[in-house]
Parts: sequence; C-alpha cells; structure tokens
Amino acid sequence: MPRPRKIIGEIGFEEMLRWAMPKKRIADRFKFYRLYLRDNLHRHGSYDGSKATAEEIDLAVADARKKKYDINSDSTHNFRNWINSGISGWQREFRRERAKAMAKGRWSKKSKKTS
Repeated sequence: MPRPRKIIGEIGFEEMLRWAMPKKRIADRFKFYRLYLRDNLHRHGSYDGSKATAEEIDLAVADARKKKYDINSDSTHNFRNWINSGISGWQREFRRERAKAMAKGRWSKKSKKTS
C-alpha cells in the first residue's frame, strides 16, 4: 500500500481526522470524533446534565464537513492533542463495558448450571 501524501495547507474534514488520528481505522476515527462531539456539546451546550442528542451530533458533523481546516493553526493542533488524550479514556471505557457484559453472561451461565 502506498504511503499517504504529506498534508500541507488547508484540508477537508476526512483529511483532518486522518492527520489527528493517523494510526486508527477510518471507522474508529469517526467514532472517536462523535464521542469528542458528544462530550464537547455536553460540556458547552446544556447545563441541565443531559447528554447531547444524536440529532445535535449529526448537525455538528455536517457543519464540520463543510469547513476547511488550516493545518498550521493552533485550534487544529489543540483539537489533535485533545482528541488523542481522550482516546485512551474512551478505549478504557469500552473495555470495561465489554468485560462487564462478558462477566454477566459468564456468571449467569454458571448460576444456571449449579441450580
């Protein structure tokens, strides 16, 4: 597979995600971006403690796709640093949820065998 070309100047949404998360699959990049939006909209949007809805996230994604991003701007670099720091926490959360689901299934099978 050829090496991706070097990113210079203004870029689109997909290229910005590739630049921010270079070693992630395309589906994972988008999933982490949606989680970033969920947390960001929750933090800056509603103060009543409710999570961002799927419609709000979809609107934010549509707006992000329309923009062009300057690779040399501070805001783009801040986004890259913030999302990369959040990825480890989200992955830890996913592992914990999978482990709970597997343990629940495992223990329910053991309890059925003993009864």
